[in-house]
Amino acid sequence: MATAGNAGIQASTVSVQSLTTGTNWRGDFGPRMVREFLGAVFNGVSIGLITALLVLVASLFIPLPQPQMLALSAAIALTLVTTIAGTMGALIPFVLRSLGLDPAVATGIFITTTNDVFGVLIFFVVASALYL
Repeated sequence: MATAGNAGIQASTVSVQSLTTGTNWRGDFGPRMVREFLGAVFNGVSIGLITALLVLVASLFIPLPQPQMLALSAAIALTLVTTIAGTMGALIPFVLRSLGLDPAVATGIFITTTNDVFGVLIFFVVASALYL
């Protein structure tokens, strides 16, 4: 969850910076969200695969029940959580600005909350479906 939180905060920082410097344009929003989404997917898949590999290596030294399913669960959960956090992190500042709120002040609270709620939910759902 901490990794996803970092991804969300980083994405929000880029969005807040574009809002404060005026470098975002109305026609830029769609391509910006696609870039942030693809970056979040890439980060999630990378981190998920590394974690899955570490689980499989650890299973050689530590007896783990169904290490392949645990590795798969970790990879899927990390990919989903990081992708959602990065996408939400990029989107939330724009939503807050459209509501008349200062994105630089309020973004962190919303990202932390959504990451905590969705992160725990996703981890438990994926682990329950695949590992338990």
